[in-house]
Amino acid sequence: MPPADGSNLLYSVRYNEALAWMSDLHRGQTQRKFEYESPVPVIAHLLEVSSRIWIAGGGEDEAIAGLLHDSLEDAYYPGIESDIEDRFGPRVLELVKGCSYGRPGENTAPLSWEEGKVEYLDRLRKADLATLRVAWAEKISNVRAVVEDLEAGRPLFELFQSPRQETLEYFGQLGEVFKSRWGNVPEVRRYLALVERMGSPMLNPNVWSVFGNAHLALGEPYNFQIIPAAQGTVSGLFPFETDAYILTAWNPMVSTLPDSVNGLRNQALREQLRADGINVVDCAGFDPQGAWREEGFLVTGLESEHTALELGRHHGQAAIYRWSPQALTVLECFGRRQSDSGWSISTGA
Repeated sequence: MPPADGSNLLYSVRYNEALAWMSDLHRGQTQRKFEYESPVPVIAHLLEVSSRIWIAGGGEDEAIAGLLHDSLEDAYYPGIESDIEDRFGPRVLELVKGCSYGRPGENTAPLSWEEGKVEYLDRLRKADLATLRVAWAEKISNVRAVVEDLEAGRPLFELFQSPRQETLEYFGQLGEVFKSRWGNVPEVRRYLALVERMGSPMLNPNVWSVFGNAHLALGEPYNFQIIPAAQGTVSGLFPFETDAYILTAWNPMVSTLPDSVNGLRNQALREQLRADGINVVDCAGFDPQGAWREEGFLVTGLESEHTALELGRHHGQAAIYRWSPQALTVLECFGRRQSDSGWSISTGA
């Protein structure tokens, strides 16, 4: 039981009341989802936002505002601002207004995404640190969820009002505001790292599928193709004693460079591998429909998968391949994604 005089308590009954009121206010609301998915109550996001505020050093007013930050946007009714002020005080209302998308005091639903974005950014550029902390907690919760969903292959951007690139730019602009107003503090660095991760080409489902569907052509002395197959299906004799990795320095981070530049990059990679005593076989990845082709190398004798990924990162690659007797695997270099397929060997042209 807490002390009768209330000493040593880290928050007051206002926070308890805010939890209950927020829960009632958003009881029927769910996070973005597809029709085939089970609903996730919005309260899961609101609790995370409030928790992040506590952890980042915010006080009770900020933590309550974190619980209520969506109230003016998603649970608006005439008189809601007065209710917030009466229940939790003018400072909480001020914080909620400062972090709300759209014009405080109105039902914000009619605002377009573009209008709301511009107004929100302008408001944060003038906001105090407490308001910035509440806004940061909401946005880092959003970005974390996006990154985790994209890493799991969930096509989340299909649920957004805005195109993928515009959404990425908006989260980046928010990061610039946080850094300029709050400084290079750990909270801002965490946010910026997540935004960078969210923009990774490998989290674009179209790019990921390109890697997964590629055919791999081995040169001398093998002269055959490795073709992706249904997961768990293997057809052919695996010719190595240990797992092999397919590496390249071609077109770093899914860019498009001239063949002459890519050739020099691959030459540097080949020389590095040979200097380290690594076995190298020419290997090209290509689209079976002829849309693209990238030259690279199949290597064996690496110390570990970590070494292969380090080589990929060093040469700016979004992903590498691991070929084993069981699977052909795409491994993301700057993240944790991977996907397995079966494989078959073709000796045809």
